[in-house]
Amino acid sequence: MTNLNGLYERCPVEFTVKGPRPFNISGELEHHNGCSLLDISFATPSTIGEIIFRNYYTAKISVLVKYNQSGSSDSYWEMSIPGKCLMESPHLEVGSHDLFSIPAIESSKQWTDVSMMRLILQQPVRQWKSYYIEDINVYGDLPRLSPKSSAPENDKLISLLKRQTETALTWDPRMDIRSASSPNIQGEKIQKGACGYEISKLPQS
Repeated sequence: MTNLNGLYERCPVEFTVKGPRPFNISGELEHHNGCSLLDISFATPSTIGEIIFRNYYTAKISVLVKYNQSGSSDSYWEMSIPGKCLMESPHLEVGSHDLFSIPAIESSKQWTDVSMMRLILQQPVRQWKSYYIEDINVYGDLPRLSPKSSAPENDKLISLLKRQTETALTWDPRMDIRSASSPNIQGEKIQKGACGYEISKLPQS
């Protein structure tokens, strides 16, 4: 959606969070069993476009959904996204504090008329004494590119980078590098330097 100034705004979804709480098949609670549950309940059945959160040492996350079943007691959890990797190497710090996005297009189930979501958090490495996710935000719309982005301009920049890379890979310092005219971007003159790269003033954002 856009505001009165024509700027793009997200559509937040109201929710409450319960957990995380330890979980295992035996039903016995442990201080660290490598698996926890976090439930997200929506104020009203909602269409979900994206979930954003900051990680804290969670290695993998799975998403289950429960749909609105008015007047029925047959509502049950359905697996939506199984085992999304947050830390490629659980023993290392990489990814442990990153910001993650899970858009609806990653789900095998439709995120429409959803009443609850259950996130299964997994961390098999016991050296991390606690693991969870925080700063959770849920939006009813899919993420979009900034309206200021211009596809034709991006294509020009990509072409320029390709030419620079090809020139650098084939450049021989023993060769006599001669000046050559090249296409410009937004009227700026491009010159070829002695290093084999094209030097250009990129457009201001």
